Amino acid sequence: MEGFFEMMKTQGTYALYCAFIIVILIVAAKRAWGKAITLIVGGGIVAFFINKPDALKTIGTWLGGLFGV
Repeated sequence: MEGFFEMMKTQGTYALYCAFIIVILIVAAKRAWGKAITLIVGGGIVAFFINKPDALKTIGTWLGGLFGV
């Protein structure tokens, strides 16, 4: 069962990348460079947290220590 979930995660990530590329191409064709850059940065962050969900906990712990929470 673990292999199935890993495969679905991988396939979902590939589908997400394809969707980002298609939308970026459409936005770039309209010469909306600000939106394209925002989509690239935001999409990169989303893809990072999908592939490494433990990083969100680490960042939250670091920010909590930084602000003394």
